[in-house]
Amino acid sequence: MSPIHRACAVAAAGTAAAAMAYQLWKRASSEEHATSELELLRAELEAVRVGHETSRLQLAQLEAQLKATAASAERARAQLERATAGEEAARTELERKDLELLEFKVMYEQSVVCARPEATPASPPPPRKSTFYAAPSIDGDLRSVRSEYSTPDGVAFAKKRGSLARTEKQWGDVMLRSSLFDPPTTRRQLAL
Repeated sequence: MSPIHRACAVAAAGTAAAAMAYQLWKRASSEEHATSELELLRAELEAVRVGHETSRLQLAQLEAQLKATAASAERARAQLERATAGEEAARTELERKDLELLEFKVMYEQSVVCARPEATPASPPPPRKSTFYAAPSIDGDLRSVRSEYSTPDGVAFAKKRGSLARTEKQWGDVMLRSSLFDPPTTRRQLAL
C-alpha cells in the first residue's frame, strides 16, 4: 500500500472516530439535559406536594374554626332560647300579678261601698215661722201677726189678716221685724 493510501485510510479512520465521539458527546449532552429537566420536574413536584400539604393543613384549620363557630352558635342559640323562656315566664307572672291587683282593687272598692253608710236624700228643713210686730195703733195696743212661711235667705213676708188690714192713716207706719231680731227688745222698743 502506498503512503497515500495509508494516509487516506488513517484519515478515514480518524473521521469515523471523530464522528463516533461527536455522537457520544451529543448523547451525553442529551442525557445531561434530560437529567436537568428531570430534576426541575422533581423540584416542581415537591413544591406542589408541599403546597398541597400546606393547603390540607389550612383546610383542616378552617374545618376546626368552622366547628368551633358552629358550637358557639349552638350555645348562643341555647342561651337565647333560655332567655326567651325566662321572658315568657316573667311576662306570664306579671300578667298574673296584674290580674291579682285588679281583683284586689275591685274587692277593695266593693268593701268600701258596702262599709259606707247608705246615703239618704236630705229632707228639706221645715218651714220657719217668723214673728212680726206691728207699730202701736191709735189706742196704744200692740197687734202681732205670725207669718206662715219664710224665704231661704231669712227674709220673711207677712200676710195681712183681719184687723191688720187697715189703712196707714189709722195704724200709722207698719214696721215689720223678722225673727232675726230679738222680739222682746223689739216689743219694748215698740212699747216706748
